[in-house]
Amino acid sequence: EKVSEQTDAQNINRVYANSDKDGNIRYMLKSSEENVYIYKIYADGSKEKVKQVNINTKYMRELDRKSLEKGITVKNNEELLCLIEDFSS
Repeated sequence: EKVSEQTDAQNINRVYANSDKDGNIRYMLKSSEENVYIYKIYADGSKEKVKQVNINTKYMRELDRKSLEKGITVKNNEELLCLIEDFSS
C-alpha cells in the first residue's frame, strides 16, 4: 500500500487554487496559543477560519510569534504559500 505524503503548502494550494479569481478574498495567518490557522477574509471584512497549519510557534523568534499573534494578511494564494513555507522551514 502506497501512502502519499503532501505538505501543508501542497494541500492548501489544491484547496484554494481557484477560490479567488476576482481578487476579493484575502488570507490571514494567525496564531492562537501555539497553533497557526488560515483565515479567509472576504470583501465585506468578515473572516472565516478555514484550516489549521502544521506550524508550532513555540520555538519561533519572538518577532515572528508576535506577528502571528496579530495576524499576517496576504493578498493571494501564492503569498500565503510562501509565508507558510517560510514559517515551516
